[in-house]
Amino acid sequence: MDIRDISNLLGRHLLLLTCLLLSTLLLERSIPQTHLEKVIESGELRVISRNGPATYYEGANGLTGYGYKLVKGFANQLGVKLVIINEPQSPLVRLLNGQEDLVAAAITTNEAGDLPIRFAQAHRQIQFELISNVNRPVPADVASLAGVQVTITPEVAQHPAIKAIREAHPQVLWQLAESNDQSDLLAKVHRGQLEFAVIDSDTFLLHQYSFVNAQLALTLGEPQNLAWAFAATFDSSLHQEAERYLQQIKQSGRLERIAAEFFQPKDEMTSVDALLLSQHLEQRLVPYMEDMKRASEQFNLDWRLLAAIGYKESQWLTKVESPTGVKGMMMLTKITAKAMGVADREDPKQAIFGAAKLFRYLLDNQPASIEGEDRVHFALACYNQGMGHIGDARRLTQRTGGNPNRWHDVRERLPLLSLSEYYTKARHGYMRGKEPVVFVDKVWDYYKMLVWHEQQEHLRLATASSNPAWL
Repeated sequence: MDIRDISNLLGRHLLLLTCLLLSTLLLERSIPQTHLEKVIESGELRVISRNGPATYYEGANGLTGYGYKLVKGFANQLGVKLVIINEPQSPLVRLLNGQEDLVAAAITTNEAGDLPIRFAQAHRQIQFELISNVNRPVPADVASLAGVQVTITPEVAQHPAIKAIREAHPQVLWQLAESNDQSDLLAKVHRGQLEFAVIDSDTFLLHQYSFVNAQLALTLGEPQNLAWAFAATFDSSLHQEAERYLQQIKQSGRLERIAAEFFQPKDEMTSVDALLLSQHLEQRLVPYMEDMKRASEQFNLDWRLLAAIGYKESQWLTKVESPTGVKGMMMLTKITAKAMGVADREDPKQAIFGAAKLFRYLLDNQPASIEGEDRVHFALACYNQGMGHIGDARRLTQRTGGNPNRWHDVRERLPLLSLSEYYTKARHGYMRGKEPVVFVDKVWDYYKMLVWHEQQEHLRLATASSNPAWL
């Protein structure tokens, strides 16, 4: 075989190889992308939700909420940005328009009716509940409410479970509310303006410490499964990936931890705490609210968190002093006050701006490895006990197999630093280890209560003209 034959043979092989490569590329281009692949390529997971305390809302460190944290974890696992689209009226209908990827808006699995919807596995259960004022006797059952007015939102009234109860008990005077804000009904029962109301169990759990005069009277019907909703097309790739994610966080315990963060009250929070805070909002906070807001704006903080710190420290009183010498609304020490430029600790404006400056410093000086709400919790602990002790607790957490960047892990070890077995080995020695845990828990609960109080009017306005969204 001479050189020309070899050259011709190589040419034919090269041509054949080129044709094969082109065929492969054309074949690949002819196969459409799956829904999951489109999401990953776009870099966005577009989720329909409803703004509210059980789904998502603006917190101290950006968006938060049970529903938000759940779906944010899914977006993080996919490696994409989470985009929330607020749709208070008809989220399932909007989903079928094809512009968004899923619905995560506290939808129950029996709401779709005839719509082509595919639900993921349930991530939580709720129940509908009859709420009454604590000064009223609890009814034995729904039948005993004959002739009694029971107020219900238009949205909840159309839910299949509640429609069945209404049809079975026409003798009850079912009264439709003007808006779909369930927390507004809870507030009115608390104030004695309504006899009875129907709300879901998550709304009651989230607001039970804001409206302590409202009680659970009856549980209505069977538990309802909350689940994410997907359009029931032939392509179920994103739905299948969501199923894997949900199963994974259930098995790891992460789902339980997320739910506990929002729906499980801390042991230290009592109904007395909540009632006092509600009373003190108007009586004590209002005169200092503008200073709280200005200081928070100057130091890039959430004013409600600053107010929560002040409430934990002094219940918003200005002429207070502890046995250890800290004083004023924000309970600053002499050394801290001097460092923050506060000449008079009992002057509320100086104390507020000094505390805001201090908390900004504590936030900025947390290790870069501490992120999100954990960063806020660590800064609160440092506000209470100083950075040295909290550093000891983080090192102890790491030595004992925990994650020193997670407040959940560190708070479990903090009480150990009151025991000689542990504090004798710590750089900063003994500390009242339970104290920062209680401080952080209470400040965080007070903060959430302040957020909810502020959201009441906003949510009422946002839902006043909404049509029922239950399908």
